[in-house]
Amino acid sequence: MLTLNQPHVSRAANLLVWLSCCILAGSTFIIYLGLGQSSGQGVVMPLDDAYIHFQYARQLASGQPYIYNPGLPPTSGATSFLYPYVLAIGSLLGFSGQNLGVWAMAVGFAALALCGWLIYRFSLGCGVPLWIAALGGFAFQLHGAAAWHAASGMETMLATLFLLWLLNALLQSQHRAAIVAASLCALTRPEGLIAAGAAMLVLAGQNIASVEGETFFTRLKNSLRLTSGRWLALLIPFAAALVQPAVNYLLTGSAVASGNAAKSLFGIIPLDLSVIAARIAENFVRMWREWVTSSGACGMLGRL
Repeated sequence: MLTLNQPHVSRAANLLVWLSCCILAGSTFIIYLGLGQSSGQGVVMPLDDAYIHFQYARQLASGQPYIYNPGLPPTSGATSFLYPYVLAIGSLLGFSGQNLGVWAMAVGFAALALCGWLIYRFSLGCGVPLWIAALGGFAFQLHGAAAWHAASGMETMLATLFLLWLLNALLQSQHRAAIVAASLCALTRPEGLIAAGAAMLVLAGQNIASVEGETFFTRLKNSLRLTSGRWLALLIPFAAALVQPAVNYLLTGSAVASGNAAKSLFGIIPLDLSVIAARIAENFVRMWREWVTSSGACGMLGRL
């Protein structure tokens, strides 16, 4: 089974790194909050999408789920299923009006602190020295893109947190934690189902590898017989992914969220598969260039 090497690290060292993650995230939160309120108009989110989530969250907290404006029929404009419920908690706690943005930022920066901690733990498990592992987590937290997403009022930092949790759980062979994290990925973002599906394939491979057998099919048969509960549990993230379309269909008559339809390449009119394929390839190349080779960051430094 694929597991991480977990070196012995003192409790004091772990506590120091965790407190540092919290201090970094908290300090950045205060800076962003202060800058946002410097205009005297309250916290303003950089994207209009955040306010769509905010409105659905307010309506959810008031007992009118999926109704964007009172008196109108239900709609499915929120791309994320889970995030409006997270925001609704803030609305119930008294974060009203533009102050709901403060709650959204608090959630984002709490997720940022946890992301830094997970990167630290993952790096330790890979045999990285403690100080480098800690710096890796801190560097992520201090990266402008990560801080921006934490302050954006959107669900992207939560999605990042669940993805990091899923990766750590997989590499440590934590079966239950991986299923929970995969389910949260699918509930937070529609494309989270891709990560969840890939994770379930890894867990399926671990299930097969955990039993004896001369051939692959013998191992598969024995695994299905001896660990049937684990195999059934692999369906949970897929069931979680069906929650949003099921609720959309029950409330609006359409399984597809209107927000997803408006942003999907497959929603372009007229439908042109060559354009769709070209856009997907373009996005993949850009992702590779900016995320893997860091050319985006190098280009920014070169222009300074």
